[in-house]
Formats: sequence, C-alpha cells, structure tokens
Amino acid sequence: PVTLWRFPDGRLAWQFKAPPAPRPLLGLPELAAKPGPAVIVEGEKARDAAALLLPGYPVLAWQGGAQAVNKADWSPLSGRDCWLWPDADPPGEKAMRDVAAALAAVDAGKVSIFNLSAFARRAIEAAGAAALADGEPLAAGDDAADLLARGWTAAHVRLLLADPDTLRPVQPAAVKANQGRAEEAPAAPGRFEMIPGRGLYIREAERAPRWVCAPLEVAALVRDPRGTGWGLLVRFADPDG
Repeated sequence: PVTLWRFPDGRLAWQFKAPPAPRPLLGLPELAAKPGPAVIVEGEKARDAAALLLPGYPVLAWQGGAQAVNKADWSPLSGRDCWLWPDADPPGEKAMRDVAAALAAVDAGKVSIFNLSAFARRAIEAAGAAALADGEPLAAGDDAADLLARGWTAAHVRLLLADPDTLRPVQPAAVKANQGRAEEAPAAPGRFEMIPGRGLYIREAERAPRWVCAPLEVAALVRDPRGTGWGLLVRFADPDG
C-alpha cells in the first residue's frame, strides 16, 4: 500500500507503508446503505468482483491480506450477520477462520461461510435465462474475480444461493479454537520431571522413568500473532551440541 504521512516538520510525503492498526475495512459505505448480511472476501480484486455478483449485499475486505486479519477494525460488524467467502486454498481458508474469530470477538451476528464445493458449476444460459450446469471444482486460489471472468453473473449467484448447502454456519467450536480458547488436548500420560544435570524425564505408573531430552532452559515467553496461545520457548542441547 501507498499512504500519505505527515512528518514532524509538517511535510507531507507518500510512503510504501501500511497505515497503523486498527485499519478500516474497505466497503464501509455499503455497510450503511445495504441492510443484508455483510459479505467478507480477501483482497480488493475479489471485493470488486463480489460486489458485482452480489449487488444487494455490502461486500467488504480488510487490508493487508491473509496475515493481517488481526490488524483490521471489525467493530462495525458488531451485531451484523456475515457471510465469509474464502479464496480456494489453505491460506484463504485459514484467513477466514481468523476472520470468524475476530467477528466473534466483536459480537457479530450469525456467521456463515460459503461451501466452495457448491461452486463446481458452469454458468450457462437456458431459454434466455441464467442457469447452472455441472462443472469442475474451483482451481487453487480461485475467488470471486475468477468466477466473474468465467461468465458468472448476479443471476447465477442468486441460483446458487437458493441451494441451502451453499452457505454453512461457522461452528462456534471452530471459532473458539481459533481464538486460542479451545479445550486443552489431553496431556500425555505420566508426569514430567526435570532432574538437574541429567535432563527431562517422564514418570509413569509401574514403569521406570524415561529420559526425554537434555536439561531444558526457558528462553522466552511467546504468543501467536493474535495475542493468544501463550507458551514457553525452551532450548536444550541435542547430541550434536
């Protein structure tokens, strides 16, 4: 992104630099003008295309791509139903899981996600009207702009929305896990014990203590990019030193 910055001496200059967080969402005027669920996509290109395919809905995107979800200001979506349209690839799916978690944090309304397998159709015309035929699944990375390039129109998307399997509710458990508040996984059986000068051992009932690794040193307190998932970074000497 290119942004305009004012320096201490009053000078204005453009810089290749992102604006400070929290960053406003792209498409906020539509949010005020259109009362339906907010459609959230990744990227300006996808947003422009989705706005043509879903003209009755506000379509929004955040700045910075898949790794910058937590830098956006999601508060305008408090209480608003949302539809998530991910890119057809693992980073796109993860980004929308992050978005779902961010929406949960601002108490958004019902959150649903597009079932991308529903888009395995061809946009055709039959008797002068839009119709859908069987087609190939989306290619890796496909988004709304790719559908638009293949001849999809708002009429075709309306047909798709008539299928109840097109939109699926985001499971609260999945959102909770993405916020770092999921139930903890069962601990390994037994009890870990650090024996000075020897290393880390695990003790289990009716078994001799088992050596795990050399003595551990706690090097840092760490977290994930969303400020959750706190843990310890530890280090130890392996056989190569």
